[in-house]
Amino acid sequence: MSRCEIRGAIYIPSRAYNAPQMWKNYSASETARDIGYAKSVNLNAFRVWLSWEYWLRHPDHFTDSFEDFLDQCSSAGIGVMPSLFENCGVPPTEENIWSTDPTRAFAINSPHKKEIIADQTRWKEPAEFIKWFMRHYRNDRRLLAIETHNEPCRPNNTMEFARAMFRVAADNRGKRPLTIGSCDLIDNMYFIEYGLDVLQFHHNFPKDHADLMKSPKGIEIALQSSRILEKPVWITELQRLRPTDPGWGNIELPQTELEPDLASVMPIVHETGIGFFFWSLMLKPAYLPNQRGKGTINGLFQENGSVWSIADARSVADDQTLLFYENRTWPVTAPAKLWRNITSEGSIGG
Repeated sequence: MSRCEIRGAIYIPSRAYNAPQMWKNYSASETARDIGYAKSVNLNAFRVWLSWEYWLRHPDHFTDSFEDFLDQCSSAGIGVMPSLFENCGVPPTEENIWSTDPTRAFAINSPHKKEIIADQTRWKEPAEFIKWFMRHYRNDRRLLAIETHNEPCRPNNTMEFARAMFRVAADNRGKRPLTIGSCDLIDNMYFIEYGLDVLQFHHNFPKDHADLMKSPKGIEIALQSSRILEKPVWITELQRLRPTDPGWGNIELPQTELEPDLASVMPIVHETGIGFFFWSLMLKPAYLPNQRGKGTINGLFQENGSVWSIADARSVADDQTLLFYENRTWPVTAPAKLWRNITSEGSIGG
């Protein structure tokens, strides 16, 4: 059995392309179904994105949906780590938020980088979301931790804004741990002075096992940092080995490296005992423009409960005896296989 205390997945419903769509179209029955899939591979945690933009438009529906989600997860023994803001993706215009065209529907920046993050006089607006969330959830045992921002290290740097919002959360802290969605381990340093409780790092596409374990982005240095700082550390984005290239630039990747291969990384993760969140529970087209443009898909479960790869499902569960139906059908929400090289305003990321 896995040595990992935290065994999680990123969760976005199969047909939602971004966080606003997840909460607008929230389905209690779909949540129950997908929690069942998670439990079948021994998971006990979800990482999900909230949506300030949807909360502003429909606060009651957002709250009711989030409450149902938390209740169902808690009843199933799944802790939830919500991420309040998102640095990756495309601007939160009405067109971008609600598009379901797989060649145009991506992750959504939250808040708007040009209109909000670049204008410090408007930071009090998203700060109200942080304050509201902390008032209601800072002591909520259904939460594993509270992540205030995902990957503020990325281009169109949002680190100053992310630090300010984290400080708002810290000033209103309760018993739930505070964390940040750090791309690289070193990014945690910008938040330690404000009381960061959990270290994070992302390593979506390591080149090989040595890269996963021993590189500056690797697990060994993360565990060493955890021991020195006396704080838990989790790898909160992880997909597969990519020997050719991580795929954020213009290097062409072979088709075999565009598909899920969790089995290439999960055995090592289980062996180390590090807490993890893989990308993602549900089989989906890539979250971000440049990976989508290459034809990347990621995830484990089809909507009907079949899995892309039995080897992946067993490696996630750390149980080679489990039985699943393997179904390598291209997800209906992904662009056609021959579609490549989209262009869209947006940042790189997981």
